[in-house]
Amino acid sequence: MGESIDKIINKTDNVIMSCENHTQLMVAKQYLDLAIKFYKDHKDISRLKEASTRTLAAKGVMLK
Repeated sequence: MGESIDKIINKTDNVIMSCENHTQLMVAKQYLDLAIKFYKDHKDISRLKEASTRTLAAKGVMLK
């Protein structure tokens, strides 16, 4: 794989945290879903899922 899972987690978190409204957050979630699908066989994919789920939830609260 080209990038480490840590870089992917950081990039995904950056995308999520840059969202300014719920529509952008939904697009970020779609990006996350695609990343998970692409890296589904990676041994650390659960780290990406867990980290991103927490970041999505936090940003959702911040946007309320």
